[in-house]
Parts: sequence; structure tokens; C-alpha cells
Amino acid sequence: MKPEERTEMIRKGNELFNQGRMKEAIACFLKSQYRDGLARVGDHFLYDRKEPVNALSFYRKARHQKGIDLIVKGIVGTIRALIHADEYQEKWNRFLEAPENRLFCEGKLDRPVFGQGDQGHKG
Repeated sequence: MKPEERTEMIRKGNELFNQGRMKEAIACFLKSQYRDGLARVGDHFLYDRKEPVNALSFYRKARHQKGIDLIVKGIVGTIRALIHADEYQEKWNRFLEAPENRLFCEGKLDRPVFGQGDQGHKG
């Protein structure tokens, strides 16, 4: 592609992008190999459409390392949370079962236990 053709293709892609015509803009950016445009498409998928997998694809095509790193960090965090979900659930269950945390049941609050009527209320 000649430089002036590439410039025109980039301009057209930018116009289409600004009009929200993503499929057409993407075609122009891919054809012209316009990395900044592809990175903007990645941003659109990540921030506007909340589609990190699609965003990652465009960040990779644009060789946009910051975008790639951001998504990989999110993926690692998600995997870490899934791996440790049972551990956190067990800690939470132990916390709830600890006698010092049973406020309603132990009479530490001045309210009846839910579902047990109005005990202590004299009318």
C-alpha cells in the first residue's frame, strides 16, 4: 500500500471509529496496519463494551503492551480468586461460627433474634 493510500485509509478508519461504525473502522485499521487505531479499538472493547477477551486481541494486533499487561493482570487476579475461593469461604464460615461473632444469638444486642417473636418486649 502506498503511503498516501495508507494515510487515507487511516483517516477513513478514524472517521468510522468516531461514528461508532466499529466493524468498518477495524477493517480500515487492519488493512492500513494502524496500531494506534487498533489500540483504540482495544480500549473500546475493554472500557465501553466490557469485553476484555476481544480487547486483548486488538491490543496484541497493535502490540500495545500496557493494554496486554492490564488484561493479563486481571486474568491472573480472577484465577487467583477462583483458586482460593474455598479457602476464603472456609475462613468466612469460621468467622461466622465463632461465639464472639454471634451477636443476636448471644443477646449482645438489644433486639430479638429474627423469627423468634418479640421476646423481652412487655406490652
